[in-house]
Amino acid sequence: MEQCSDHKNHLTAHAQINSSIGIIKMNSLAKRNYAKMLADPENKGSRQNHERIVKSGGHITHDNLGRCLVNNKLAMSRSIGDYDLKPFGVTAVPDTKEIKIKHGKDAFLILTTDGINYVMNDNEIINAVNCCRTAKEAAQYVSDQALLYSSEDNASALIIPFGAWGKFSSLSNNIKFAFGRQLGMSSRH
Repeated sequence: MEQCSDHKNHLTAHAQINSSIGIIKMNSLAKRNYAKMLADPENKGSRQNHERIVKSGGHITHDNLGRCLVNNKLAMSRSIGDYDLKPFGVTAVPDTKEIKIKHGKDAFLILTTDGINYVMNDNEIINAVNCCRTAKEAAQYVSDQALLYSSEDNASALIIPFGAWGKFSSLSNNIKFAFGRQLGMSSRH
């Protein structure tokens, strides 16, 4: 994957299915480092998803970490697989959104799985990426951080660098491990 060097505005389409979440890292003079979610995270508590599940005969519960579960089993309301839950409102139809990419301001797009999203917030993910020189190194580092934070699920990341890649990054590794945080977030009590 190469960094795009065309500095014109481009559109990107994002479709969210399963537990992947997309975040764009943006830069501006007023806000040097902020994230924009491309689609709502798998929030089965949202009215639309909740209504679809319940109308189809499914139910939503919460696990000990506060994650929503469809029929006490699936931690998402959209999935390509999980055929046994399709009759209960789980769908493979993605949420979609189209946004304009500003190569002078947007640094990267990162797609992460729930194994990362359940243990790291948006700022922690962006700070981890900012510690790296390449997108490949950053994807590996974010996944490693999630495992260090006791992720119990697959921790996969894909990073697409844009024109502002590295423009405002900090190559010092300032990610800190907090044992108390891990103990509180762990589902193994």
